[in-house]
Amino acid sequence: MDLSKLMKQAQQMQRDLAKQEEALKAQVYEGSASNNQVVVTVSGEQKVLSLEIAEELINKEDKDILQDLVMIAINDALTKASDDRAEKMDALTAGIKVPGMF
Repeated sequence: MDLSKLMKQAQQMQRDLAKQEEALKAQVYEGSASNNQVVVTVSGEQKVLSLEIAEELINKEDKDILQDLVMIAINDALTKASDDRAEKMDALTAGIKVPGMF
């Protein structure tokens, strides 16, 4: 086994992972609840970028329902971001879990 070749491959994988990490940070994900009446957009860094609530949901009597729908939409968007990150990183590492990367 050629140790220098193995080191070069590891360094290339590290560069590829860093590039993918930056691309994922720039990605935007959208989650929704109740037939798109609540829509949340999050970044690949899992930060909420925007929140849209349908006019008909804004009613004091529906406060608890609205809060639940917002939570569902946020979790939906964050799950999509997390799943996409795992899929793209697994593709680069061929399923090998790299400590500290994800």
